[in-house]
Order: sequence, then structure tokens, then C-alpha cells
Amino acid sequence: MKFLSRNKGMRAGKNLDLRLSQYIHCAGSVVLGDNCRLYCWDASHGKPFDREPEIRIGERVHVTRNLTLQCTSEIIIEDDTLLASDIVMIDYNHGMSPLPDSYLDNDLELT
Repeated sequence: MKFLSRNKGMRAGKNLDLRLSQYIHCAGSVVLGDNCRLYCWDASHGKPFDREPEIRIGERVHVTRNLTLQCTSEIIIEDDTLLASDIVMIDYNHGMSPLPDSYLDNDLELT
């Protein structure tokens, strides 16, 4: 896999799933456990975004399993970070339009 050869020192578990991997950069000694999904989006509905997305993972980062990162702008995981199982990080508005100033101000009913 080109991604692994470009990110030397990184180890990945089973079922690593990438989208637009040219925008994903991992420093040395990174471990991604099983079923990790790293997705970058550089356009929406055929229209390119103003900037290229970037997922940057620092030195000595360890992810246990089931990490999902979805990026249209920038997600940075700093050096010496341990991420537990079943984490989702998304750096864009996921369906609320218009976006309120605070998530506490939205009109969603929680039952």
C-alpha cells in the first residue's frame, strides 16, 4: 500500500480504510489498530473546497481500534497521544444548517 510506504514507521491493523490518502500524514512510531477509517474530502457536490484537507498524526500516537476521522479542513493529533476504541472526529458541520453559535442553542429534541 502506497500510504504505508510513504509513512514509514507506521503500523496499521486489519481493515485500514483511507479516502484521499495523499492528504494524510503520519509521523514515526504511529500505531493504528484494527478498523480505522481516515477520510479526507476536498470537494462537495463537485465543487472543490478553498483549501486542501489535512489529517496529521504526530509521533508516538497509538490508536486501539475503530477510529474514524473525517476531514474537510484540518485534524491534527499531537505527539504522544493515546486514543481509546470507538472514537469519531469530524471537522465539519454535520447536517445543522445554519450552524448555531453553540450546540446548546440548537432546537433538537432529545428523548
